[in-house]
Amino acid sequence: MFSIFIPRVSAHYTEVEVRDAINQGFDGEFVDTIDVRITTDSRGEKFQMMFVHFLEKEGNERTVEFFQRLEQNGEVIFYTGASNRKTGQRYYWKIRKNTGKKSAPEAAPGLMSEEEEAKILKKATEGAAEAMAEAGGAMAEATAMAAEDAEEE
Repeated sequence: MFSIFIPRVSAHYTEVEVRDAINQGFDGEFVDTIDVRITTDSRGEKFQMMFVHFLEKEGNERTVEFFQRLEQNGEVIFYTGASNRKTGQRYYWKIRKNTGKKSAPEAAPGLMSEEEEAKILKKATEGAAEAMAEAGGAMAEATAMAAEDAEEE
């Protein structure tokens, strides 16, 4: 699955608005999922970084041109479809190829698999055994020291 990275998206944009703008710009339904990371710049202004993952399907002329230019230039400009009411300037996003991997989804609440449970119990048992061995060693050392002190008296 191919994905892109939008390094700076204004905080007022929602995931749905970004999905709709990209799908509209590509003239079809191409966006699968969007991962959003909210961050703050050096001036204290909040913004979003978005990782857009695409469906595995045949593209069209717009998607082919987009991905060819992205591959050639490393970055492309994508108009958002909105503009400044006062100046008429069109808003845009700088888009880059996503070179990272999609993060695994967080586990949903529910029953843990027996395999995962066994791993956790094994780690806990091993940790307890190590702690007991350390405690036993410390206890033996303390007993030996006490015995030496008793002999000296």
